Parts: sequence; C-alpha cells; structure tokens
Amino acid sequence: HGLVAMTEPFVRDQATGNDKAKDQSFRVQNYEVKFYRPAEFGISAVFGYGRVRSRRLAAEIGCFGYYPLSRMTESQRQFIKDALNDACTAYEEPQRAAGAALQKEILLNIKRLKDIGCYRGTRHILRLPCNGQRTRTNARTRKRMGPLN
Repeated sequence: HGLVAMTEPFVRDQATGNDKAKDQSFRVQNYEVKFYRPAEFGISAVFGYGRVRSRRLAAEIGCFGYYPLSRMTESQRQFIKDALNDACTAYEEPQRAAGAALQKEILLNIKRLKDIGCYRGTRHILRLPCNGQRTRTNARTRKRMGPLN
C-alpha cells in the first residue's frame, strides 16, 4: 500500500476491518456496481454487459486495464452511470439494450418463436434444449421442469 499504510486512519480501518472502498457502490436499476472492482468486472454486474462491452465503455472515458472504479474521478463514474442507465432504458434499440430492456427483448423473441410454431419455439414450449443438445442422458434440469401449462 506504500505511503498510505503509514497514515493513522488507514491503519485503524485495517485493524477494525472497515474498508470504505468495499462498501461504496452505485445502483443501476436493480444491479449494484461495486467501486473496489476494476471497471471491466464491476460494470459486468449489469445484465448484458460482459467483459468486452464493459471494457469498451471504460475505454470511452480513457481507463484501460485493471483500473478500479474507486480510482476514477466523479465525472468518469457519472459518465459510466449515465451510459448504463441509458442502455437499461433503451427499449427501442435492441443493439444498445441492457438490463430489463434486454431481458424484455429476449422474452419477446422467444414469444415470437412460440407463436410462429417453429422447431425452436416448440422446444421452448416443451422446456427442452433447442440448440441441438442431446436429451437422452443430459438436459435433466430442463426436462425435470416439465412443459408449461
């Protein structure tokens, strides 16, 4: 920790187990983005943001590598928060969607497959794997759930 370890408040916090950086986070819809994690992994807590997409978002503000959100400036964090909020409410643009907007898009796609009666749609109705996996010995969880009413 370098020179930070010499300060009295830091030593006191370490002795009592109060790590303030671990308590800090911000919420985007119902997802919690932790400050102590690197941007690549912290942003990926939001549904639809994997490592590649979160790395791209962090690169927009000039943060590369394992740069934790706690070391960013407040304006950088606000930019990330605004971008995540915009993506979570982008119901008209499926390419940008994340969070609830993306989940709604996925459910609409599955409903469309069920309505047109294609093979994948019937596999969804019967709650069986629909991408060609074998079901003789595998897919126990999907088969155990049974078809929907």
